[in-house]
Amino acid sequence: MNKLLKKPLILSLLSVLLLTIPWYTEGVWFLSILGGFVPLFFIQKNSKHPLLWAALTFFLWIMATLWWVSIATILALVMVPLVGMIFTFVPWAIFHKLTKKNCSESVKWTLFVTIWICAEAAYTHQDISFPWLTLGNAANPVFAQWYSATGVFGGSLWILICNILIFKLIENFNKSKSPITRSTISRALGSRGIVTGVVILLPILISVSMYIYRGTEISNEIGSAKGVEVSVIQPNIDPYTEKFDRLSTTDQVSLMLTEATKAPTSTDYYILPETAISGGVWHNSANEARAIRLLRGFLKHHNPSAEFVTGASTYRVMDKAEPYDYNSKSIGEIRYMSYNTAIWVDTTLHLDYYHKAKLVCGVETIPYPSIFKALDKTFSINLGGLGGTLGRSAERAVYDSIGTAICYEGIYGEFFTGYIREGAQLMFIISNDGWWGDTQGHKHLLRYSRLRAIETDRWIARSANTGISAIINPRGEVVEKLTWDKRGQLAQKVYKRDTLTPYVVWGDSIARLSLYIMSLLIFYRLGQHYRKKIVSL
Repeated sequence: MNKLLKKPLILSLLSVLLLTIPWYTEGVWFLSILGGFVPLFFIQKNSKHPLLWAALTFFLWIMATLWWVSIATILALVMVPLVGMIFTFVPWAIFHKLTKKNCSESVKWTLFVTIWICAEAAYTHQDISFPWLTLGNAANPVFAQWYSATGVFGGSLWILICNILIFKLIENFNKSKSPITRSTISRALGSRGIVTGVVILLPILISVSMYIYRGTEISNEIGSAKGVEVSVIQPNIDPYTEKFDRLSTTDQVSLMLTEATKAPTSTDYYILPETAISGGVWHNSANEARAIRLLRGFLKHHNPSAEFVTGASTYRVMDKAEPYDYNSKSIGEIRYMSYNTAIWVDTTLHLDYYHKAKLVCGVETIPYPSIFKALDKTFSINLGGLGGTLGRSAERAVYDSIGTAICYEGIYGEFFTGYIREGAQLMFIISNDGWWGDTQGHKHLLRYSRLRAIETDRWIARSANTGISAIINPRGEVVEKLTWDKRGQLAQKVYKRDTLTPYVVWGDSIARLSLYIMSLLIFYRLGQHYRKKIVSL
């Protein structure tokens, strides 16, 4: 084993494999991530160039897991690994430098855990945000029921601790230098092996118990509570060849209404996907828009008591007295804002709007606008007209005690809880997953929606243009779904809940605590370093 642990290329590739497996599999295979950092720890210990091998490992992991993003834009082949390396390799390098010499085991490993979680939190909450590879996202929902208390950062914490314990276990066994027999394994493992086993298995057993209990709870709810009837529409319109080119908005809406006619007349809400109305709706004349009139006409003739919740590209003419907004655009003297919107439509002339607030960096928003504002003033460049600068809602909007998250917003746990704190007892997610083809992308988005259901203890109805439309119950179980490249509708009863999980109340408290502990330990290590320099003088 000593020879193997001193071969950095093999260890690097093994680490890539163990870290990547959870993003391609279901079931217990996600447990491979519990050992994903172990080979890197041995590289750090034994290699002459540990940071070079770590950089290679993280680069290969990012590319192996997120290559499919390049289907939407080839620029992603450069930007995704570049930004991803900042939030993986950089924290690893800081950890390596701070703990390389004269560092106690407790300080070393606490620094590793807190630095990594802080990096994940930074990738979640910064303008340049793509927290796809947050370690906690790897968990299978059946084994992640305790996320209702901790969110995905609780999963990251567990995964990191397990990696450390497994590394120490293997290191301890390797030091024995005895032939591999049952007795030598037993002696080498000792109490450390018991502790490692308990840390790995206890959260899994707790989660399975919660899964069983919540299943009984959901069964009782279905049997007694009055449900809300939803019809989830998946039109399966290709975003490259049809949605914004060959098919008119009217044709697309008509196609979706054809699917809606197949739903029961008892339906309360028809849910259409993100940008279902792609041609654009101006707020000041929305009721005159052809697409809105088609939806309202359908309701009047088929189901007057129901409502449509639909995605749309919308525009709002700005009042001349409004202050300048960096994201605004101009047509002559008219200033306006563009939005990626969820619209609630009923038989009246009243419309409710929610504008997507978590925007895709580079596509829907330009990061760090204050920098671009400064450049705009300095060089007199009209940067406000850059593509992908959309407006957004300041707060999560909830109508009829229902929240509607738009696509990318389903990735963000604490952001998603904002709907619940605003009174959402049921959640809709509308999305367009077709940009990435039949790859892992749309499957990941479904898994993250399942985690959001667990964290918030809410039913979720998910409508995707194509991808996976689904009904998800509060334990993250997919009750019914439409798979990739299928056109159709799902009619299902879902149920409103008013409970508040610990995670809804506390949010990403693990990340905030990690930031506090990390800051103290970094100052402590820097103090040790400079104290020795001063003493040596």
